[in-house]
Amino acid sequence: MKSLIPPSCSSDPTSRSSELESGFHVGAWRVEPSSNSIYRRDSKKHLENRLMRTLVLLAEHPDKVITRREFLEKVWQERVVNDEALSRAISLLRTALEDDASAPTFIQTIPGIGYRLVVPVSVAHDSVGLASSPGDPEVNSIAVLPFVNMSDDASNEYFSDGISEEILNALTQVEGFHVVGRTSSFAFRNRNEDLRTIGQSLNASHVLEGSVRKSNDKVRVTAQLIKVSDGYHAWSGSFDRELGDIFAVQDEIAAAVTGALTTRLLKRFNKSRETAPEAYSLYLRGLHFNRSGTISGIQKALELFQQVIALDPRYAPAWAALTYAHWYLISYGAIHNRAEAIHAAREANERALALDDQLADAHAGRALLIANFDQDWPAAQQALDQAHT
Repeated sequence: MKSLIPPSCSSDPTSRSSELESGFHVGAWRVEPSSNSIYRRDSKKHLENRLMRTLVLLAEHPDKVITRREFLEKVWQERVVNDEALSRAISLLRTALEDDASAPTFIQTIPGIGYRLVVPVSVAHDSVGLASSPGDPEVNSIAVLPFVNMSDDASNEYFSDGISEEILNALTQVEGFHVVGRTSSFAFRNRNEDLRTIGQSLNASHVLEGSVRKSNDKVRVTAQLIKVSDGYHAWSGSFDRELGDIFAVQDEIAAAVTGALTTRLLKRFNKSRETAPEAYSLYLRGLHFNRSGTISGIQKALELFQQVIALDPRYAPAWAALTYAHWYLISYGAIHNRAEAIHAAREANERALALDDQLADAHAGRALLIANFDQDWPAAQQALDQAHT
């Protein structure tokens, strides 16, 4: 009897992958894996790292069915996630490509098995032409490595990670900057490698590293910006502050890095993104658990975000993070009442946007909810575009 299992993509894709590294075309879209970007005419969009890896895997095997298991092995690299994580990634990828799941021109669903890229793929030999401007990604590109936890308590790593990510997020809001995604840069945690090697691996012209020492209500943050081409310092600084001033420290570091790379000044954080030290510490712990990939971890994150909101109901990032926590639990089927959970996710997202309509995470969360619960692709794309402006 003929097998119903589709042709496997398990053969060595090394040569094909190497061809696609410098860029390729998927239909009318130009894809640049090195910058997590896709282009079409005058449109430019940034993809989250995992979405780009999903697209590259599809492009390595055009018109062949890739099983759900293969996606989880090669994109999620055996991290503990369920099938909903892949469905969510495919949904967001379709939104970015302006594809319609009911009449796909890019990604076809093979029910119960996997997905197939149905549009032609060709290696790009042309240049997008962004490299000539002073603020282009190749010149003003930066990777923010996870800051080292120098505190006596090893469990404070969530705090140093949070500081790193907040600085990364601040830098992404500077026009003309290309900031390597968190997933890619944090993969180099505890890697004893030359920073020039790391920068080259991440295709970044600069690398920002640092350390955080937290003790009671005191915090010391050190940071140094390294030029990848020669390994020399472009900037370095050390900040000793009260914990309540941590937002100012993040802002100072981001502004100093920006000043070292360009004359454009970084705008101050919206006040809705500042909160009391106790609430902020709980928020960073929540982010840590929200990325655990486990139901128990996400449930803990949800509790922590709710504690933050109880302390400071006007802290917009906590509402945005709560949106994702609800969404993850819905995706994992770890809720008793799906309708109530969806309502809670929407409510959290609306509160985040009402408090801060410039918060990228809130717009990205809105895109996620619309794409998955409303299937309104134009509206989801509009929300996704707002997340990147």
